[in-house]
Amino acid sequence: MQLLETILVPTVFGSGEDPGIETAKALAKAFGSRIVLLHVVHGDVYPVIAEHPGIPELERRLRARYLEQSASGGEDVEIIIERGAASTAICETAESCNANLIVMPACTPHANTEGRLETTARLGTTTERVIRRAATPVWAVRAGAPTTPQNLLCPVDGSDASRRALKNAHHLSKVFEAKLTVLNVQEPFSVLHTGVVLTGAAEMSSVYPHKKSFDEFLSSLDFRDEGWIRKSRSGRAHEQILAEIEQGDIDLVVMGTVGKTTVARFLIGSVTQKVTRSMPCSVLTMKAQEMIRLRMDADLRSLTEGLDRANDLLKSGFAFEAIREFDRCLVVSPTLATAWEGKALAYDQIGDSTGAAQARENAKRIRRRLALKTRM
Repeated sequence: MQLLETILVPTVFGSGEDPGIETAKALAKAFGSRIVLLHVVHGDVYPVIAEHPGIPELERRLRARYLEQSASGGEDVEIIIERGAASTAICETAESCNANLIVMPACTPHANTEGRLETTARLGTTTERVIRRAATPVWAVRAGAPTTPQNLLCPVDGSDASRRALKNAHHLSKVFEAKLTVLNVQEPFSVLHTGVVLTGAAEMSSVYPHKKSFDEFLSSLDFRDEGWIRKSRSGRAHEQILAEIEQGDIDLVVMGTVGKTTVARFLIGSVTQKVTRSMPCSVLTMKAQEMIRLRMDADLRSLTEGLDRANDLLKSGFAFEAIREFDRCLVVSPTLATAWEGKALAYDQIGDSTGAAQARENAKRIRRRLALKTRM
């Protein structure tokens, strides 16, 4: 069971380290992922890319660039060379190779007068376009950021998008033993409609119901372990997120985002856009797709295999996915008591006491029938 199967890494040639490659290698090592290295040839340099005699040389140089970043891992990298607009090629390649994640520098490096690659602090045009257009999650790596994050921030607003982001941020924090801060920003009614921030009792009256909804949102998640903290702020969302990044020494912010129109995959939310454009740290954005997702075989070979898979999911904290896997077992064998008992444990994890009780009752009924048959 792989949770992060394929990482797409767009890269350019030049000397100096590519932060996207370094981060991708750290993720691949932690999750056992394969890395797909992509280089996009701009314009009509190679009219027929697959037949151009320079392609083997490009592949050799790309592999050498990958290897020079570290002493291991280069043997398994897959090389892809495409032609055209960079952002379009990156998004299309991510879909064609079914990538879980795109990892790229926040700003596309450019060569200085000495031939070394340099980047600016702000978000580059290509990366911004990829974040806007890609359905695949995008990890934009800020130059100078640590290879593995140690301080994560996940702003949430109670939406499904922020729930997905928080689930992935939480898993990353466990894998890398990093500190996770879950932030909720209350934009008072006055900020949303008049641009004026309330103070005193008026502000507190608007914050109280908001705190309750934040509590309910967190209680719906299975966050029983330590290593994460919750914070609340009041004011303009992007300003408070940037302030928390600076004060908390954050090196990765994980943000769920949805579009403002029906063409959601081509847009990002205004708050996410304002945060990413300033690039105070590395940023991981995700829309409908999750970075850490589960890929199962289409056919369940045996009930034993299915039960093992479901129990592994349950132990890893993926209760909803475990329920679906137990259900697949029950389609094959509706009287499989162990599957019903596993579902009960999964329902316990997500706080569904009614579902847990019903699943346990089904398991007990099945076992009573089996006991009666044995006596007979």
